[in-house]
Amino acid sequence: MNDEPTDLVVQDHQAPTLFHSNDPVEVVRKATDVAKALSSVLEQRKLYKTIQGRKHVLVEGWTLLGTMLGVFPVVEWTRKTPEGWEARVIARTMNGQTIGAAEASCSRDEKTWSTRDDYALRSMAQTRATAKALRGPLGFVVSLAGYEATPEAEMPPMPPQRQERPALEPEVMPEGPAGLSHVKQQLHEELLAWPEDKRDAVVQACSMIREDDGSPAMKNGKPVCVESLEKMLMPRISDKWAGATLAKVREMKVRIAAQKGVA
Repeated sequence: MNDEPTDLVVQDHQAPTLFHSNDPVEVVRKATDVAKALSSVLEQRKLYKTIQGRKHVLVEGWTLLGTMLGVFPVVEWTRKTPEGWEARVIARTMNGQTIGAAEASCSRDEKTWSTRDDYALRSMAQTRATAKALRGPLGFVVSLAGYEATPEAEMPPMPPQRQERPALEPEVMPEGPAGLSHVKQQLHEELLAWPEDKRDAVVQACSMIREDDGSPAMKNGKPVCVESLEKMLMPRISDKWAGATLAKVREMKVRIAAQKGVA
């Protein structure tokens, strides 16, 4: 029997967290410091996109955070699907430990990608998988920084906003023939905004109105005046172009009446 003393060797294993501590308070403190540093760069470089009033971090912001903490995305595979491409990315530390993984796809079923080349769909699949893989272990730091934990790459595309025609500011126009001419010019400009297939006789009729008093001109043997223009536009009042133009026609009508001294 060997009576020699045996010394127990206690190995000092590093704490199994990205912040090298098992103390929750210390982990939160360090994570908060990282979040502040991250937020500064995200704001300066605009590495986020505002969607419905919320800030979603771009993939470049996620890889920046990974670099700050020694976590790196590694593409495990990509493969073609009938509709597009899919990819798998794993998140690894410097010592090779896997701490996150995700799969993502990019499909031609998506309107934004329906006509794009294969390489673009493959790249987007990797981008989405990268951000998603890093989100698992690092999402709470992004939240501490004041951003949404869902990466921008995972957000569905926003529908295009309808372009409304800006309301025209009321103008102070000169009185008399000069004022009438000004209104007529505005009416011409309004008509130019119409689709070509909707202008037809209205444009021609407008061009024949006399600028001095708006009295009828002749077109194909029939009188053309402000009143006839108004009648042409009334059946189209539900059309956005006709509605705006009709307002100008009626303004011209009021000016003609005022010029003639009609109440």
